[in-house]
Amino acid sequence: MPEVAVTISPPELNIFTGRAQQFTATVTDTDNAAVSWSVQEPNGGSINSSGLYVAPVVAGTFHIVAASAADATRTATATVHVTLKPKEKEKDKDKEKDHKDFKEVDKEHKDKDKEKDFKDTKDKEKEFKDKEKDKEFKEKDKEYKDKEKEKDKEKEQKDKDKDSKEIKEKDFKEKEQKEKEKEKEKEKEKELKEKEKEKEKEKEAKEKELKEKEKEKEKEKEKEKEKEQKDKEKDKDKDVPDKVHHLETMAMPDASVLANEAPPEALNGDAAGRAFIRSTERPAIGPVPDGLAS
Repeated sequence: MPEVAVTISPPELNIFTGRAQQFTATVTDTDNAAVSWSVQEPNGGSINSSGLYVAPVVAGTFHIVAASAADATRTATATVHVTLKPKEKEKDKDKEKDHKDFKEVDKEHKDKDKEKDFKDTKDKEKEFKDKEKDKEFKEKDKEYKDKEKEKDKEKEQKDKDKDSKEIKEKDFKEKEQKEKEKEKEKEKEKELKEKEKEKEKEKEAKEKELKEKEKEKEKEKEKEKEKEQKDKEKDKDKDVPDKVHHLETMAMPDASVLANEAPPEALNGDAAGRAFIRSTERPAIGPVPDGLAS
């Protein structure tokens, strides 16, 4: 692979103090043709990025350097001889003094620039550190927030699980309570049915007892009726013998005839003049007179 090469034009230059000269650089074996310009000596004048060189106010030999942007190690150098103008030779001493002052001022500026650069570097380092700290802080903050989010998710999930568990327990308790209430209702219904059955039995027993009592009453009534009927029949039977006896005793035989057959009470004083006739030996009588039939 060919190496990058840099050439500078003009390669050597004679120039008066304070004058300007344009330098050009050519870069080969690379697509990047850019170069960076610089003056090798601190007091050798100045050159900008396009290669325009301005000679210093003092005489001397200085060197212009062009470095390849593709490879900074590949450079080209031009030599510049700076001389004083004829009129300025008389003022050489003053210029030398001015040059000395310029050096001091330039040094002061460079020191300030260095200090500024150092400060800028420090500021950049600080800024970089601050950025790094800020980045680290952001990362830690992000990590913390992620952890907090995870905790919140876990808590939310736990709350959901807890709510779900509580809901299930509540549903289970409600279901259990409903089952107990149903059991109580069934027991109440059963007790109510038992009571109704007992009432029905009591009612049937009372109705049966009432019917028995009514039957007893009916039987008693029938007995009373039968008794009344018997009493009536007895009364009828009693009335007939008394009437017959009355008719039979109308013809009174001699008391001595029946003395042996008469009962003892028939022989007392109250029975004097009356005769006892056995029913088996009752004499035949005729029709009962109409006045005695009643």
